[in-house]
Amino acid sequence: MILKPLLHNMSLKKYLVPIAFVCISLIGIFLRIYFYALDRSLWYDEVRLAYSIVNRSFSGLLQPLEYRQVAPIGFLFVQKAIVYTLGKSDYALRLLPLVAGIASIPLMYKVVKSYAKGAAPFIAFGLFSFSERLIYYSSELKQYSTDVLIALLLLIVSLRCLDNKKGGSHIILGFAGAFSLWLSHPSLFILVGTGFALGLGFLRERDWPQLWRIIGVVLIWCLSFTTLYFISLRYPLSDNNVINYWQGYFMPWPPWSDMSWHYRAWIDLLRNPARLPPIILTLVIIVLGWISLLYRRWQLAMIFMVSFLTVLIVSSFRDYPFGDRLMLFSLPLIFLLLAEGIEQIRLFFMRVSMWPAVFSCILFTTLFWSHPLYTAYSNVLRPKMGEDIKPVMAYMRDNRLGSDSIYIYYGAQPAFQYYSSRYGFTEKDYVVGVQSRDDPAKYIQDINKLSGQDRNWFVFSHNCPKCIVDEKLFALLYLNKTGTRKDEFVFSESAVYLYDLSNDKLARSDSTNDSKH
Repeated sequence: MILKPLLHNMSLKKYLVPIAFVCISLIGIFLRIYFYALDRSLWYDEVRLAYSIVNRSFSGLLQPLEYRQVAPIGFLFVQKAIVYTLGKSDYALRLLPLVAGIASIPLMYKVVKSYAKGAAPFIAFGLFSFSERLIYYSSELKQYSTDVLIALLLLIVSLRCLDNKKGGSHIILGFAGAFSLWLSHPSLFILVGTGFALGLGFLRERDWPQLWRIIGVVLIWCLSFTTLYFISLRYPLSDNNVINYWQGYFMPWPPWSDMSWHYRAWIDLLRNPARLPPIILTLVIIVLGWISLLYRRWQLAMIFMVSFLTVLIVSSFRDYPFGDRLMLFSLPLIFLLLAEGIEQIRLFFMRVSMWPAVFSCILFTTLFWSHPLYTAYSNVLRPKMGEDIKPVMAYMRDNRLGSDSIYIYYGAQPAFQYYSSRYGFTEKDYVVGVQSRDDPAKYIQDINKLSGQDRNWFVFSHNCPKCIVDEKLFALLYLNKTGTRKDEFVFSESAVYLYDLSNDKLARSDSTNDSKH
C-alpha cells in the first residue's frame, strides 16, 4: 500500500529515472575506458591491420590492405591522421574505437528515448551500456565500434525525417548517408531500410514531391556507394580466402533450400555478438517487439526489418556475412526490439494487476541483464588480456643471452614482428616456424633443425587448438620428449619456453623415426 503511491509519484519519477540513466551511462563509459587503459597487446587481426595503417601513406590505404584485411576508407584515413598526430602506440591506434564506443552511449540514450516507450528505454539502454561485445570492441583496433556509432547516427537522422516532413531533413539524410558509407560498410543496410520505409510512406500518402525528394536522396547514396565500390570494395568482395573464412555465415540460395540455416543463424546472432540467451524465448520476445513496433510506428519497424533482410540477401551473394562481429552494428536494433517485446508483456499483465506487470518486467530485465553485468564484473576483477605478447617479449629480452636462438610459432609471427623493434629484436635474431595445419609432422621436422643447441626460445601466441592437433600442445609434448625445459613464462594466451636441445634425446628420436621409415 505504501509502494504503490510512490510508484505513481511523478516528482519521484522525475528525478529517479534520469539518475538511473546517468548511472547506467557512467558504468558503461567506465567499463570502456577501463579495458582500453589495460593496454593489452594488439592481437593477430589488429596487428595485421596496424601494418597498413602505420606503414602506408594515405594514398597507399586506397590499395588492398596487407594480410587481406578489410576496413572502410574513412576509418583508415582517420586512424592514419591519429598516427600522424599522436604516434603509433597501441593507445593511439585504439583511440578512435574508444571515442566511438563512448560517443555511442549518449546517442543510444537519444535513440531509446525517441523510439521506445514505457520500461523499454531503460531495458534497452542497459543492454547496450553493459554489452560485453560493445565494451570489448571499444578497445580493439577494428572498425566495429565505429559501425555501431554510424548506425545510431543514421537512426537518429531517420527518426528526424519521419517526424519532420520538411525537405531539409532529407538533405541532411542524403549527405549523412553518403558520408557514412565511407566510414562504415554496414551503414548500407540501415540506409536501404530507411530509404524503403520513407519511400513507402510517401507512396501510401501520395505525397509525390516528398517521394521525389527521397528518390534523389537514394541516388546520392548510390553515387557514393558506386564510387566507393570501384575505389576499394571490389578487391575484398572478390577475395576467395575471405569468402571461405566466413563460409558458414552466408544465407543459402534459394533461402528455403536449407531452412535449418536460418534458425542457426539467428541463434548464433543472439550468442555472438548480442550475448543474449540463445533460446527460443529470446527470439519470440524480439518478434513480439517488432510486431508491437509495426502497430505503433510501422515505418520504424520497416527500417529494422528491411535492414536485416538486406544483410541476408547480400550474404546469399557471399558479399557480407550474417553473424559474428560483422553484425555488431545491429545490436541497437536487437536491443530495442527485445525491450519493446518486454514492454508489451508488461502492458499485457497490467490489464490484470500492477504486481504481475512489475514482476514480469523485473524477471526479464534480470534474465537479460544478469549475464552482461556478471561478465563485466568478472572481467574487471580478472581482465582477459587475450594474446598479450608484450610481457612475453619483455621477459625474453631480459633473460635472453646473445647466442640464444628464437623460434616463433607462425601464429605469433605478426605480433612478434610488429613489436620486435620495441624490444630490441631484429629479423636476424629469430626464425619463423612453418605453417602446416594439414600435416603436423612438419612441425617436428622444423623443430629438429635446432638440435644440438643448448638455449632455444620457443614463442607461442594465436595458437590453433582446433586444428588436426592442438599445435602448441603438440609442439611442447615433442619438445619435452626430446629436450629439457629450462625456463618458461606464460601470460594470458601468449607464452615463451626455453629448451635445451643439446642432449642426445633429440638424436635418438630422429634415429627412431628414420628406422620406422
